[in-house]
Amino acid sequence: MSELILLAHVPTDSVNEGFLPAARALGLSVVLLSDQAEAHRQHFGGRELAAYPDAVVPCDVFNPIAVIEAITRRGKKPAAIFSNSDHLRTSTALPPIISVCGQRLAGCLSGQEQGGDAECPESERHRSALACRGVG
Repeated sequence: MSELILLAHVPTDSVNEGFLPAARALGLSVVLLSDQAEAHRQHFGGRELAAYPDAVVPCDVFNPIAVIEAITRRGKKPAAIFSNSDHLRTSTALPPIISVCGQRLAGCLSGQEQGGDAECPESERHRSALACRGVG
């Protein structure tokens, strides 16, 4: 089953009663990343709801590198990364950009491939993509 990564700060009706059930209806497995993981677990615990996430993963969702690391630890490429929060735009937008390089953020921005001295052949394009988004 394809996996949707959903970034959320606090539990909201729009996410938990709107986007989450819609993702499930599309056949997606939903993983919720949140810096308020316990609040989300309490929201889903003991209540009858239209849909539940497959996992609630603690993560500093305001830190794009923490989000990239949490997604990387899952070991598979998600079908999509989504948030409806204006405050999480950067954290939501960066993981797909970085995954194009196939390297960790630090390795790409430094121009060094992970574990080697050779410059990433796409590093200039990646730096430009990040710079136009105000990062790097």
